Amino acid sequence: MLNINFIEKQERSCVIRRYLDQLKTDRCICFTSGNSAKFLRELNVDVISVGDNEGLIANRWFDVFEIAKFNLFDATSGHLPITLMVEIATMLRINPQLSFLETHQDAIELPSGSGETLVCLKMAFPHLKIIAKYNCKENPKATAYNKEAPLNKIVVFLAHAIMLQ
Repeated sequence: MLNINFIEKQERSCVIRRYLDQLKTDRCICFTSGNSAKFLRELNVDVISVGDNEGLIANRWFDVFEIAKFNLFDATSGHLPITLMVEIATMLRINPQLSFLETHQDAIELPSGSGETLVCLKMAFPHLKIIAKYNCKENPKATAYNKEAPLNKIVVFLAHAIMLQ
């Protein structure tokens, strides 16, 4: 089964790597459930990662303003500048694994957390009907609904949501 979130995380890591190269740095901070930091590390990015399975663990939600105090690029999913999200969408649009979405008519259910994959996918394929699925038992941390997530309102505008128990 094709994992669209996995593909998005790979493409986003390449976009972030190119951006960091322009900044002449290889360091960033990433609050993550795992894959965002993992794919960045595969591209030799020095990631300070915060998450349940990472070197640092947060005991509360950190918003974008608090993370900015670390004075590192914030690579947290859902915190990227829109210009980078447009770049990710562009990469998704030309990714051969996702070409079937160009003509896909049915709604797709997309396991969601920060909403970044959904927003980028909707930019890449505007006609696509997407149902955001939160709190999925297969991956509860990565798909947890957080009321503080910055992209929540955009997800509401672009898709339907299913909250699983």
